[in-house]
Amino acid sequence: MRTVARDLPSRFGAKRESGRSTPGSADRRAKLGPIGGGLPKSSRQTDRGSFDPAADELIYEHASPGPSARVATEAIVVMDATEELLEEIGFDPATSVLTYRQAQVLALRERGISQAKIAEELGTSRANVSSVESSARENVEKARETVAFAEALRAPVRVRVPRGTDLYDVPELVYEACDEAGVKVDYTAPDLMKVVSDAAGAAVSGREVATPLIVGVTSEGMVRVRHQE
Repeated sequence: MRTVARDLPSRFGAKRESGRSTPGSADRRAKLGPIGGGLPKSSRQTDRGSFDPAADELIYEHASPGPSARVATEAIVVMDATEELLEEIGFDPATSVLTYRQAQVLALRERGISQAKIAEELGTSRANVSSVESSARENVEKARETVAFAEALRAPVRVRVPRGTDLYDVPELVYEACDEAGVKVDYTAPDLMKVVSDAAGAAVSGREVATPLIVGVTSEGMVRVRHQE
């Protein structure tokens, strides 16, 4: 983008008059000449632009920010937005399993900001950011396990699935237990098998239950799967 500077301040000489050079033109060229060095007079550069003697004007060139500058700006914007998000959702480190810094780093990482960029913006090392993120994810996983345990305790339906059980037989076991307890479970048999298999992880190998499981169903019909110790 180019901006043409006309009617410059008096330190560059008198204003341009129609159809002829002004007394200030020579002064402007004299001042701009040393900066332009050995370039042709028609394209001498200044730290703010170039002087066009034919038009008797200074041409200002406005450079767009480079990729690194844009990334830095975006990171700052995202950090500000993250702080607003934590405040908006009511994050309170006093009642959370996460510290404020852990929550901040997790939120930034979920938005695609690299550990290196976070470290730069927070004034710390990438290794420290990595450690904070790792601790935060461990704490989140522990919190999920705690919630799952509490839900399993309250679940009115708990089905023990022995080792060696065919995964295809699990839905019928769950449906029978839910019927007896008067609990509605809104899963088709294929969906229920997928929920159990995904939650069980390595405890299900192919169609076989390799590790004993407890399938709990909450009063709202939500299915929770835990490994039986």
